[in-house]
Amino acid sequence: LPSDVELSGMLLDIGFSSPQVDDGDRGWSCYQDGPLDLRMNFKAGIPAWKWLQTTTPGELASVIYENGEDDDPVMCHRIAEAALERQRRLGPYKSTLELASCIQEVKRGLDERRQHPAKLAFQGIRNFINQEMQQLSDAMSAQFQRLKFGGRAVVITFKPREEQVLEDWLRQNEDGWASPLSSMVSPDRLGQLFPLLSTVQPYSARRLGPPLRPQAMELRRNSRARSAMVHCFVKEQRRPPFQRLSRTVVLESPSKTKPGDWLCVSCRAENMAGQ
Repeated sequence: LPSDVELSGMLLDIGFSSPQVDDGDRGWSCYQDGPLDLRMNFKAGIPAWKWLQTTTPGELASVIYENGEDDDPVMCHRIAEAALERQRRLGPYKSTLELASCIQEVKRGLDERRQHPAKLAFQGIRNFINQEMQQLSDAMSAQFQRLKFGGRAVVITFKPREEQVLEDWLRQNEDGWASPLSSMVSPDRLGQLFPLLSTVQPYSARRLGPPLRPQAMELRRNSRARSAMVHCFVKEQRRPPFQRLSRTVVLESPSKTKPGDWLCVSCRAENMAGQ
């Protein structure tokens, strides 16, 4: 479609294709042997085995904890230390099972989620190598640029980390003047609570209802959908600000506002000084 065509709706499914995950040659699975690559695009970035030669125990532990959703920071550090110590003694990792076996040994073959002990560590490294969470945030911004006002962006997520990225993105794009807080706090404080007010972006985002989860019938057909959640967001025009004059609060007309008028008082001054 031409770049100037506005869309009524867009669907973003960020789940994996099961056949790709199950293909050991892609190196995404800790269950099957394959090259420890973990890249989605083999022509971009560096493979995981090469990145592991450049990282530190602290960075690796942080990657596993932040991207792998592991709620045990001490275990993340143990995994990182063991993985890099094995690399120091035996040389670079050549396969997925070499790293998976090392992690499995550290965790003594146990995982409270009843999955492979190395699954979350692999997920964390893969997310980092591909910058998946940043790409999700960028995709949300790109979607909203193409949507018309009133258009919907529907996103299917599968991991809590993905849901958090959507929540963080939404907080950056909510319109403070449409919030009940606009009549409770000063414009400057409102600008601090709603980062969008510090920009001249002409649109805002709003969530439409709670996320939808798969029903029992769908789960019987596809058990891998059990963690799926459907999120819906709508693109809206930003509202004009409440301008405080003495003790009177005046609502400016949308037709009389300019992009700079959306800024809070201090941000507007900074914007004018930079021009």
